[in-house]
Amino acid sequence: GNNDGEALVLEAFGDYYSNNHLLSKAEAYYQQALTTVKTDESLAAGLFEKLAQVCFREQQPDDAIKYDTEAINRYDKINESVYSARCYVHLASVKGAQKQFTEAEYLILKRALPLYRSASFVPGRIGCFNVLGHIYHEQKRYSEAKWFFIQANMLGRTLADTLAITE
Repeated sequence: GNNDGEALVLEAFGDYYSNNHLLSKAEAYYQQALTTVKTDESLAAGLFEKLAQVCFREQQPDDAIKYDTEAINRYDKINESVYSARCYVHLASVKGAQKQFTEAEYLILKRALPLYRSASFVPGRIGCFNVLGHIYHEQKRYSEAKWFFIQANMLGRTLADTLAITE
């Protein structure tokens, strides 16, 4: 009778299959978990976020956009701004892969980055700068790309985050 607990178990199965690159099985478990969850809005939002990531990896960008948007709406409803920002960054990556650079840039600069700044979440800002760098690089706007990669690098150094430091 514990629907949310059952949804958590199904999510764990989905995570297992996602980590082992069995994406269609992961998607099926996440979908099943969504139909099972009843009261935990945070769990539902997280499932939508994971579905977006799986769909993007399966090269289903329209579904990824749909799920990211739903995750953002649910995270906003429960005032989880850092998680909303993370979904905006993923959504910008999807838009960038679709060559919708203006929209991707907007999502980072006007949506994700302000949320990360207001939450003082520096690792999120590093991710934003890296995504912007890749978006500009893809457009052959190299000086802008370089500037954002340098910003990410400098922030990574302040945190002593060796993964964030790009040389």
